[in-house]
Amino acid sequence: MSRGLLSDRQAMRAPSRAAWLIGFVVGVFLLLLPKLPFPQLLPYPIAPSFALMLVFFWGLDEHARTGAVSVFALGLLEDLLTHTPFGLWAVAFGACYFAALFLRPLISANRRLAWPAFVGLDFVLSLLLWWGIGSRSGLYLPLGGVAVHWLGTCLLFPIAVAGLRWMQAYIYLGAPAVRDL
Repeated sequence: MSRGLLSDRQAMRAPSRAAWLIGFVVGVFLLLLPKLPFPQLLPYPIAPSFALMLVFFWGLDEHARTGAVSVFALGLLEDLLTHTPFGLWAVAFGACYFAALFLRPLISANRRLAWPAFVGLDFVLSLLLWWGIGSRSGLYLPLGGVAVHWLGTCLLFPIAVAGLRWMQAYIYLGAPAVRDL
């Protein structure tokens, strides 16, 4: 085989590298989405954690090409964007990812358990992040704002997962397969 062509092993890894890159770019976009200046319609600004939904989805999906390194990198980027203690979101995203990996056999047997599992996990992570940010800075956020953030994230989870499944089918199977969903 000439030097210009990929070996069989490299050719097999090329689609997974492209899928990893697409997944990571989607993760960065979902991380930046709540930080965009949208008009405020409610008394509390709702900025759901779409990236946390994506990390949970990656952990549950056996076909996801992203791993713990991508999750950790997204967490560090979130730390930089939100000015929280460095590593706090990385640990939270990692805990979400590994909890989803742990719950994968249970949830793959009954897909209806994904939403309650995410609600419980997001509740625990929200409280831990609230405590971690508050104990580090000495200023605790009002629990009402944390509750609205948690509620917005939980309510949008089924819609986000449907969108992620559609996107995943489009990337891996192509446009004709998406029409059949």
